Amino acid sequence: GLPPAMLRRVAAATGSGIGFTDADGENCLAVHMGANRLLSGEDARSAALAIQRAGLVLAQCEIADEPIREAFR
Repeated sequence: GLPPAMLRRVAAATGSGIGFTDADGENCLAVHMGANRLLSGEDARSAALAIQRAGLVLAQCEIADEPIREAFR
């Protein structure tokens, strides 16, 4: 149900990540932020009304802290 107006394309490679788990269950994550690094607090503020109306707000922590803080504010 995400409105298409909330999606945007940028001239940057997509972000990606991979997780490694050893035999003891310890894990290590490697993340390339790619286009995710372009998401800002202002982007979250500009979507504030849609975020407030949402039944659920979810953050994937492969973006900077600022837009996450703004979304949950």
